[in-house]
Amino acid sequence: MTYTVEILRTAQGRCFAGRWQMKIGTILRATNKYGAVHLCLGGSFAISWFSHCMAFEKMEACHRQFIFANDCAMPSIAFAIDWVGANCWLAIAYLLLVAAAVAFLQINGRPPWTHWLAALAFCAPCLAYWAVCAYCANAFPTR
Repeated sequence: MTYTVEILRTAQGRCFAGRWQMKIGTILRATNKYGAVHLCLGGSFAISWFSHCMAFEKMEACHRQFIFANDCAMPSIAFAIDWVGANCWLAIAYLLLVAAAVAFLQINGRPPWTHWLAALAFCAPCLAYWAVCAYCANAFPTR
């Protein structure tokens, strides 16, 4: 199965008006080539989501009674977790942005270091949110 993509050409010879075909096998090979990057991105999103659910459920189970924590920081952290829970569309929009960036890098045939740099840039907020959720989940008593 092949897909045909229209490309036009400028006066300088850059591609923007001809035809070329991309086979599914080419796409799968590119996905295999950067599989570790995709695994890191997916893993960081999964860890963030799991820690969000864990912190939210622990806050609900303990009725937001903090056993130990900074009295100024914990209400704002709990508010941040509630805010992300109430606005789940932001996480979905972020995932779509990541998917678009990965697709752009693969379609344009960028070198591997750009994939890793993009993965690091997209994983950093997820890992920071994971740290906030882990801190919040550990600040509540267990029954």
